[in-house]
This record gives sequence, C-alpha cells and structure tokens, in this order.
Amino acid sequence: MDELDSNPNKCFEMFRTTHPYLLHLVDELVSHGYLEEGQGDVDATQVAAMLLYILGHNTRMRCVADRFQHSIKTVSRHFRRVLRALHSYARHLIKPDPDVICLPKHLRVNKYYPWFKFVYVHAGWEGSVNDSQVLEEAIGDPKHGFPWPPTGTYYLVDSGLPIGTSFLPPHKSTSFLRINNRCDELFNTWDNVEYEGNPIVLPDSGNNGASTSTAN
Repeated sequence: MDELDSNPNKCFEMFRTTHPYLLHLVDELVSHGYLEEGQGDVDATQVAAMLLYILGHNTRMRCVADRFQHSIKTVSRHFRRVLRALHSYARHLIKPDPDVICLPKHLRVNKYYPWFKFVYVHAGWEGSVNDSQVLEEAIGDPKHGFPWPPTGTYYLVDSGLPIGTSFLPPHKSTSFLRINNRCDELFNTWDNVEYEGNPIVLPDSGNNGASTSTAN
C-alpha cells in the first residue's frame, strides 16, 4: 500500500481514485456499519483498495493476490465482503432529492414524462436475474428503504411482476400500448376490466405521479 502515501498519481492509476476519497469511502462504510475493520494485516482500507483495483482494471484475483501478497482465498473473501458493503451503502447515495419537485427541463424529453417518475433503484443484481426476484428482495426487508406508495394508490409495473395491493401489472386482455388523441404512448387501458368483482376506474389523465388511485 505504499502507493497510497508516496505518489498520488500512482494511487489514482491503480485504484481510480485519490487517497483522500479512498479514505473517505472507507470511513463511510465503517461508520454506517457495513464494513468492519479486519484483523491482522488486512484492514478495511486495504480490502477497499483491492476491490477498486479489481474493478478498475478488470484484474484476475490471482494477480491481485500476488500484488497485495495475500492468498487467492483471502482476496476472494474480502472482495465479496466489501462488495456487499458497497451494495448496502448505495441507498445513501441513490435516492430522491426532497428539494426537487419536478425534472429539470433538459430531462423532460422522455416520451414517458411526466407520467412516470423514477424514485428508487435496487442495485447489485446481475442483468439476467428475474425482475420479480429483485422486487421480492427490495420489498422483503425494511433495511432496503423501498418507498411504498400511499394507501389507496399503486405502482404500474411490468407484466412479469405479480399483482398486489400496491402493484398493478398490465391486464392480459388488453394491448400493450394505447395511443390517445394526442398520440402519446401510455400503459394499458383498464376500461371495463374487473378485478375481484370491482370495476377498475381509469384515473384522471391529469395525474402525473408514479402511482394512481384505484376505485373502492
């Protein structure tokens, strides 16, 4: 770890960050309880540096083990440990800004704006995993901080997700897209569709939130 103290440029080349930022990252992970100081000669700063070295250079663990003078088993164990810590810490960084009441003008170009708002990201899964598995983990533990919609409202979700009191997927009997008289692409229309014997009423078109109200 001589690169951390001797040559700032070399530190950046190896770990893709500066020495102060690396120490700040370690302090954040430790202070939030996501990473504990290691025992022996493998401390929290070194395990974070090994992770950054692997991610920054797409390096095999065998090379990292030689560079840091640890066994491959040790490197692999600490790599998983600090990666889980970063995954848990992500919710402190990726979250809605309470001071923002609408999207900036340069972001209002998406065809789904203003009907859809992105308020939550659950990172850490491979791209091939089933969406319902990701959702199940996100809502299954309060520590993930999933933003449940207010009582009486629901999220419009993908057809691959289960229907529930807070989630409403497209109905199988309707087409995927509906084009209204303004040629805007919207989610499925729920006209004349019944759910558990109660008709589902289309929400007011003026509603621009991420969730809409159902009829009682």
